[in-house]
Amino acid sequence: MHSISSIRDMIDQVFMQPFEAKAKVFILYDAHRMLPSSANAVLKTLEEPTFDSYIILITSKSEDLLPTIVSRCNKVKFNYIAEDEISNFLQNMGKSPSQSRYLAHLANGSIGRALELANFPNHKEKRNLLIDILSKNDINNYLDLSDAILKLESFYIFNEKDVQGSVGALYQKEIEILFSQILMWYTDLHILKEQGDRKYLYFQENITTLLAQDLSKMPSLEELHLLLEDVKIAVERNIKLKTCLEYFFLKINLV
Repeated sequence: MHSISSIRDMIDQVFMQPFEAKAKVFILYDAHRMLPSSANAVLKTLEEPTFDSYIILITSKSEDLLPTIVSRCNKVKFNYIAEDEISNFLQNMGKSPSQSRYLAHLANGSIGRALELANFPNHKEKRNLLIDILSKNDINNYLDLSDAILKLESFYIFNEKDVQGSVGALYQKEIEILFSQILMWYTDLHILKEQGDRKYLYFQENITTLLAQDLSKMPSLEELHLLLEDVKIAVERNIKLKTCLEYFFLKINLV
C-alpha cells in the first residue's frame, strides 16, 4: 500500500521549484493502493495544484479511488495493444520470434505484462501447473487439489524470497497475473459455451483441454470477479497463497 509518509515525500517535491526542466512529473502506480490518509493527502494537493507539476495516477481499479480524486483528474483510458505490435517490441528487446509471439499472446494487450512474463522465472511451468488444476487433471478430491496447489505455490514462494529490492511488488505482480489467467480460463469456457469466435480465446493452444471441460457447470463471470477480488485482498493481507486458492476453488465447486 502507498503509505502516508511516501505520499508526503512526493507532495513535498510537488511544491519545490523545478531544477532540471521547466516542469516536474510524478507517476503514482497502482493509485488504488493508497491508504485513506494517503488519498486524502493527494486530494488536497490536487485541489491546490502548482503550475509546474504534473501528477499522473495509474490504476486498473478507478472505482477504488475516492470519487473526489477522480473528479479532479483528466481521465485517459488505454486500449489493448495488438499482439503483432507487442511481438515486434519484444523481438527488438532481444527475444526470439517464437518466444515473442508466445509472450505477446499471454500479455492480453499489455506490453508491461509481456515484459513481466519475460522476466519472471518458470512462467511456463507455473502456467502448466495452473492449467492442470483448472482442467482437474488428476484431481479427484480435496487432497488432490491441495497437493496440486501446494506444488504451484512453491514457485511463488521462491520469488517472494528473491534477494532483489522490490520483492513485494514483484510477488504481487506475479499473483495478479496468476489471478488474471484464472479469469481468462473461465472466460474462454464461457466463449465456448456461447459458441463465440474462438479467435478471442486466451488459451488457444489448450483448445482440446478446454473443449473437454463440462461447460454446463460453471460459475458466472460476475461471481468469479467478486471471488477473485476477495482472494486478491486476502493475499495482500499476507494470507498464504495456498489457503486463498483452496478457498477460491472450493467456493466454485471445482471438486
